[in-house]
Amino acid sequence: MSIRFLLTLVALVFIFAAGTPASAAGTMIDLGGIKEAKTVWDVSTGDEKNFNLRMGLIRQTAEGFRKKGITPKFIVLIRGGASKFITKTLIGTKFEKSKKPVKDMGQAQANLKALVDAGIPVRSCGIARKGTKISSANVIEYIDQVDNSFENLIALQIKGYAYMEVE
Repeated sequence: MSIRFLLTLVALVFIFAAGTPASAAGTMIDLGGIKEAKTVWDVSTGDEKNFNLRMGLIRQTAEGFRKKGITPKFIVLIRGGASKFITKTLIGTKFEKSKKPVKDMGQAQANLKALVDAGIPVRSCGIARKGTKISSANVIEYIDQVDNSFENLIALQIKGYAYMEVE
């Protein structure tokens, strides 16, 4: 192999590598032309670690869209086991004597508050609250209360919201 061939090969590698900066590669794949991202997040996980990770991921996703000039129109619906994280107290609820008690309710609620503060409404399902013995008065003040989150899920999908399940 000649030196000239090797130098040409090295030069081509540098030319193609320089054509696409590594930090920008792929950042707008599938996002071109989008002005808003309408998404409804159906959150039912009662696992504290998973719940906190997912709430952080929802917030991070909204921030990522904003940085790319896309308006996130997110709505978070809380139902099932996730309902315990929207309470002022677990006393008197189905979750009071859980085998896996919540270790840090403050962290879970701080994650929910961060979503609300970022303009992402969080709504709790009335059917889930009734089934888990959570009174309306026991729901933290920044959480919206709806009768039936399935109605909301259906209506939002009809309005063009993408469905994201969080179990």
